[in-house]
Amino acid sequence: MAAVPKFFGRVGPTIQSWRQHHGRSQMSLEINYKEREGIAVLELNGQLTFGQEDLDFRNELDNLLKIGKARVFLNLSDLRRLDNSGMGALIFARARLR
Repeated sequence: MAAVPKFFGRVGPTIQSWRQHHGRSQMSLEINYKEREGIAVLELNGQLTFGQEDLDFRNELDNLLKIGKARVFLNLSDLRRLDNSGMGALIFARARLR
């Protein structure tokens, strides 16, 4: 029988242990805020993926809406990775900003 990697438990891997095993224990999304001509610009650098990254993005968007910033431009040019959760977060952003 093959050895089971340490990050697998009885039911399956946890996200935290999977990230530690694959070297992703640090947050891998950086969000930079700028304002240009009255428009909030969010520059997303790194990965917008399942977990803390998509939660941070949604929280940042909520914070902008709370302070009245409804015009938001997303700069995705430095986004290296996007998974289904990240795509969902972008769709969530579009719906919230309408």
